[in-house]
Amino acid sequence: MWDGGAIRFAAIEPIASQKIATIVADFCKLRPLVQLSMEISGSRSIAERVRSGELDFGICASPAVNLMLEFETLIEEKLGVMMRADHPLANQSCISVDDLIGQTILLKEQNCIYRELSEGMLVQTSKDPFSGIEVGSFYVIRQMIKAGFGIGIVPMYDCLGLESTLVIRPFVDIDPVVVIGLVYKDNNILGRAALLLMNALREVKKQNDIHLCIIHRITTPSPYYKKRSPK
Repeated sequence: MWDGGAIRFAAIEPIASQKIATIVADFCKLRPLVQLSMEISGSRSIAERVRSGELDFGICASPAVNLMLEFETLIEEKLGVMMRADHPLANQSCISVDDLIGQTILLKEQNCIYRELSEGMLVQTSKDPFSGIEVGSFYVIRQMIKAGFGIGIVPMYDCLGLESTLVIRPFVDIDPVVVIGLVYKDNNILGRAALLLMNALREVKKQNDIHLCIIHRITTPSPYYKKRSPK
């Protein structure tokens, strides 16, 4: 039975830790002779390295058209606001962009798709400035918020807000979404091991379709929602 080969791929966070880590672990247990290298990087870097042939494939946001890569959607990440459970905004079921005025927002690094989307919607929608601090890791953002400093705009993964000290609230007036998927040059030039792992990773899409149905029912704002006025 064939069980060998080599794979080199990269993925962005937090999908790497929240969605694909267990799939990759199961794949490695099933095929112990496969030599696998998994890296964590940003979407732009991943796409460029796939184009150059340095990586077999990547899991990231949709690449630039000029790179001429194939893109296969796996998941649409809805963004929400992470904060401590005792934060004043945590009493609201949904957050408006104007609620963020005057808040300290922890943002990912420059050129990160989450940073670009967050800044774009804040600048275009809010008339007043916000305070932003650059933090290069979602895990560190989570820990800083847990310590009582700032709030963060993050993908709405259940595990990110599991602790009783943290909550993630959806937006009420906008619907920020990051589309994440498989990026590759050509199926015909990929090795069998890479193709098998890519096929296993497509399970993320099946899981996401189920998750979207659930989260839609939970987070769809009531037509009777009213933002609380400060006292």
